[in-house]
Amino acid sequence: MKWYKNMSEQQRKDFNKVIAVCVAGVCAVLLVPVAFSCIF
Repeated sequence: MKWYKNMSEQQRKDFNKVIAVCVAGVCAVLLVPVAFSCIF
């Protein structure tokens, strides 16, 4: 994690945003079929 410590504050915020978007995307992909199978 040395590279993470070397990053600036702005870079860390952008990095965390990218991680959050990726996690949200994966959750959406996994949950949409489950939701559809529950509803229909």
